[in-house]
Amino acid sequence: MLETATETVDVFPVKGVDYLQFLVGNAKQAAHYYSTAFGMTCVAYRGPEHGYRDHAEYVLVSGSARFVITGAYIEVDNGNGTSSIYASDPNYAGLPPGSTVAGNLQMPSFSQSGLKVTLTGDQFTISSGEQKLLVVDFDVSQSFGQLAGGSGQWVMHPVIKADDVSTTGGARVAVTLDAGVTLPGTAVLSEFSVTLTGSDGVPRTVPLDDSDGDGTFEAVYSFLAPGDYDVTIQAPAGVTAFATTPALPVTLTVQSGQTATESFTITSAT
Repeated sequence: MLETATETVDVFPVKGVDYLQFLVGNAKQAAHYYSTAFGMTCVAYRGPEHGYRDHAEYVLVSGSARFVITGAYIEVDNGNGTSSIYASDPNYAGLPPGSTVAGNLQMPSFSQSGLKVTLTGDQFTISSGEQKLLVVDFDVSQSFGQLAGGSGQWVMHPVIKADDVSTTGGARVAVTLDAGVTLPGTAVLSEFSVTLTGSDGVPRTVPLDDSDGDGTFEAVYSFLAPGDYDVTIQAPAGVTAFATTPALPVTLTVQSGQTATESFTITSAT
């Protein structure tokens, strides 16, 4: 019997890796371990003394392999005017000066199962010889949670989503004051924020800004997955109620390769 050989085509070939990043409990200790046990060379470091208050990083290389070792901490608002810090290590080098660690920040995904990336539609197709660029979104609000039982510990399970950059869209939401309308007290439009919430239930909040100096305050979104988003507007402290035209909430439809726009006029504010 004559067997015909068939060529196996790797539909997702890895052509190169820039670096691998590990979030660990003690970045300094991990860097020392890889240096002494595996002979890797530490070629770069940055931490709080360089302006990076929330983390410390060590870059180790060996031939074409490059590791970035990182620790982490989060600062949690207690809701009473105070905050508490939870760190991967109580002696983590990236902690703010003089801070006290209230509890442990666990990061099991990095040592047990690795990072999981959720793709739109739970699939991603790439043909032989084709290259695609992904937009990766790390959702902070869904990635951190407190362990039950009053243990005083927080845990990070990264929620990461990815979309083909060519299929994403954008949004631009403008807010203006109607003629004769003034905001109470010292409130200004730049203190307002806009939130888009898609079918995934994740709120995406962006403050109003007049970055181009044209006098129009806008919230600008890039790399949004196509779909419908509920638009809401949040007022700053001192503004107890306000009305807009059109009335809130509004549904904004984002299409692939396009920027959806919506304009609101504040008709009253108290």
